[in-house]
Amino acid sequence: MDKMNNWIASKNVHLPDFIIYGAMKSGTSTLHYILNQHPHVDIPKGEIGFFDIDNILQHPAYNTFDGTNWSFQDLELDPEYYWRWYESRFTGCSTHNVVGEDSTTYLASDIAAKRLSLQDKNIKIIILLRQPTFRSYSHYWHLVRTGRAKYDFEKTILHEPWSVINRSLYYEQLNKLLHYISKRNVKILLFEDFINNKRQVLYDICTFLGIDYNFLPDYALSAHKNQTMIHKFPSLQLLKTRLFPESSKKKIRHLPYNASTYEFKFSKYVNMIHWFHKKVNPAVLKEIPDINKNTKKYLDNYFKKELHGINDLLHRDVMSLWFD
Repeated sequence: MDKMNNWIASKNVHLPDFIIYGAMKSGTSTLHYILNQHPHVDIPKGEIGFFDIDNILQHPAYNTFDGTNWSFQDLELDPEYYWRWYESRFTGCSTHNVVGEDSTTYLASDIAAKRLSLQDKNIKIIILLRQPTFRSYSHYWHLVRTGRAKYDFEKTILHEPWSVINRSLYYEQLNKLLHYISKRNVKILLFEDFINNKRQVLYDICTFLGIDYNFLPDYALSAHKNQTMIHKFPSLQLLKTRLFPESSKKKIRHLPYNASTYEFKFSKYVNMIHWFHKKVNPAVLKEIPDINKNTKKYLDNYFKKELHGINDLLHRDVMSLWFD
């Protein structure tokens, strides 16, 4: 940490003005798209994940093992290289515009807040929070689509609960964030408000960022990005992931030290199965199934306990909004 920030202190590194900080599956992709339509805002495509790039819990896909060697990220290993890579993400952004980035893993990463607090610039942080059970359920379907879920939702909660529940533990995460970052630089909003009163939420965000809301085009306000893609036969997708987990790996091309250096090599048999699966079980755009009522009740009960105190933190009764 000291090595990283001793280097940046002596260099003229351009940092973003704001970060869409989380939570995942809470409308952040839509917010990214809408803000990027503002003529005075620039946000690079996709998520960057720089300030927690070496957090293997949040970014397991950023590292690979070829059977002998690891290819991995370590921000403090070569600070200059990583900082220059980070700056390169903003190539093409106007120096006259408000520049942002979108990294929804940051909220669940202690290291991201600590690293941000060490920067001289007061970077503004935007957070969207969603009813925690529904966020976890949406997260699960994202894992299904990307080939990282092996079981149905209920068995995932039984066997791998951290994978879908962790990023809904807002109270603990916000407390850690506010330990490092001044609350005046943090804007916390609700997904439910964003859906039901989008114009007011966007007006508040624009005011927070110091830009004119009236410059947002009408077409942007009706946008809904990152709609859910679900495989035609979800159970078949889960089976494939259990039997051939490596077949779902994708190259991540934007990394400083590319985790796709080691290609995933499969037998012709496995490659044939993967090809055939894509043909017979394509991902299609459709609504995800309703969550099991008993499962929702079970998770709601858990989150009620884990989020106790969040009303005082947000100065709003979100617990009554989220839970019966």
